[in-house]
Amino acid sequence: MKTKSGSLTGMLLLGVGLAAAGCQRASAEPAEREPAEPAGHAEEPAAHAGERGGHEEEELSDLDRPVEELRAEICEHGIPTYRCPECRYEVGMVPAPVETAAGAGGAPLVGTARVEVRATPAVLDVVGEVVAADDRTVHVSSRTGGVIHGTPARLGHDVVAGDVLVELDSPELADAKTAYLLRQAERSAASRSLARERSLAREGVSAGRDRTAAQAAYNLADLALLEARTRLRMLGLPEPEIEALDDDAVGPDAGHIAVRAPLPGTVTRVEAALGETVEAGRHLFVLSDLTTVWVWVDVAGDDIARVLEQPVGTRLHGTLRCRNLPGASFPVDLDTHDAVVDETTRTLRLRGSVANPGRRLRPGMFVDVRIELPAPGAVPVVPEEAVLRDEGREFVFVLLPDRYFLRRPVTVGRELGGWSEILAGLEPGTEVATRGAFLLKSDVLRAKMGAGCAD
Repeated sequence: MKTKSGSLTGMLLLGVGLAAAGCQRASAEPAEREPAEPAGHAEEPAAHAGERGGHEEEELSDLDRPVEELRAEICEHGIPTYRCPECRYEVGMVPAPVETAAGAGGAPLVGTARVEVRATPAVLDVVGEVVAADDRTVHVSSRTGGVIHGTPARLGHDVVAGDVLVELDSPELADAKTAYLLRQAERSAASRSLARERSLAREGVSAGRDRTAAQAAYNLADLALLEARTRLRMLGLPEPEIEALDDDAVGPDAGHIAVRAPLPGTVTRVEAALGETVEAGRHLFVLSDLTTVWVWVDVAGDDIARVLEQPVGTRLHGTLRCRNLPGASFPVDLDTHDAVVDETTRTLRLRGSVANPGRRLRPGMFVDVRIELPAPGAVPVVPEEAVLRDEGREFVFVLLPDRYFLRRPVTVGRELGGWSEILAGLEPGTEVATRGAFLLKSDVLRAKMGAGCAD
């Protein structure tokens, strides 16, 4: 009996029709089938099922049998099993359409691809945490003690360099301003005396001793003014405000000073409250430029050796994904030079740098990072859709020269961005089913779907 090749859709309809008709066979076999017994033979007790000649045998799956044996098997209808429309599923074979069967959009129902050999990088999947970059973070404190009288900047606010973060009333600053104005007045007086002595000396009516004394007084006054000016700068008063100081600066607002942002960034911490008295040097804010962030990842177990075997200073590349940002991924560079071992977890910690222009990544987020290690060598790969699974086993459909698909077991390694690494079961160049492979699986396993039909 010789089957006529047709569309895969026709084959599936044929399988459904046979199941509806009760399969017209001696019995519907379960998923785990025992060897068929001669017609009319009494059912053996369960303890003796499958015994032949005093030895118990277990029927092998088609995945465990060689191709030659499967092709040579004759079914109960007296023809090669793989050509029988009722029995071919027992040997895991499906005829390929002679002509391309088109599905929706004109695409073939079943597509194929050849096993490729690619130099693919090894990957490590690790977890990590986003933190602010230390080289883009600054702690802002007040250089003078005082009472906070202006509403502080709020957490999460974006600021630019020079923006006011908080305002203080500082008695120390008021004293420093007063001292500066006094030193300024003293230098002015000393300057006038020196000018007078120089004028008298030109007229010949001034002793050299008096001119020398006037010069010394001016120099001391100038140094005192410089000291007072330096003190104001150390207290945080900007140079333009120092230049603008005059007698009107001494009054109720003499101690007023604004603490400003030294660089652009985001306010990531606030430790200042309205009306609070603070001391000089106390941290009030933390600013971070979040357009670039760091991520610390933890490498454990045998993967530590895979990282440490890389040359010192090697920069590893990877991809970062965050569960809080579905569908988003970020490239990350990790520096092995900064790797340290955590004394508590005994994991190797690597620091990575991540460009974050939209500032979607925020400090404290937990992330998944896939690190790429240098490729150990070329390996066979197939598209991920070619690999199917049934009862815990993985297999692919191989296209034979006589246009039959045969399912064959494979050992799958890493998942490599749409490709599956094949550790065993396939040779490079072998043609396998890809798109629509699940249809072949449905046809081969239709016996399981029809289990329970009438005997």
